[in-house]
Amino acid sequence: MTSLAIARTHGFSVLMGAALLFVSAQIQIPLQPVPITLQTVGVMILGLLFDKRSAIQAVLLYLGLGVLGLPVFAGFSNIALVGARAGYLVGFLGAVWAMTTLREYQGDLQNIFGLLGLNLLGSAIIYACGIAWLAVSFGLNQAILIGFVPFIIPGLVKILLLSGIVRFLRS
Repeated sequence: MTSLAIARTHGFSVLMGAALLFVSAQIQIPLQPVPITLQTVGVMILGLLFDKRSAIQAVLLYLGLGVLGLPVFAGFSNIALVGARAGYLVGFLGAVWAMTTLREYQGDLQNIFGLLGLNLLGSAIIYACGIAWLAVSFGLNQAILIGFVPFIIPGLVKILLLSGIVRFLRS
């Protein structure tokens, strides 16, 4: 494959990754101050299936579009990087970095337990960043109550389903 073909493929991956984050952000259950969205599934797909460079650049492109004022965040908003959701969004970068790094060292994990572990790691990083950000405004206990507790069951369901689907598709 030529350098130009690789660059085109990489650029397409980055665009598709950012588009995935945009679309998954719009599928939501509107809670305040942070909605439940399918965005974490988008992040986990990037972490499981994209190379590190493409995954990180896709998240950076997505966040950058929001910073530029485009309505790409949940509910077609563009203000999420200054509100209660900012910690989660920043956590997307940490999640894809950690997931792709672990895949680099361990190889693409094929078994269900490896996939579950990667998805749990990515989710834990997203929630840790989100809770830390919320704690600045609401205190740690309240941040956990509003920024983690409502997400436990939906998050576990997303992790289980995505891990099973990826495992099935890879077999």
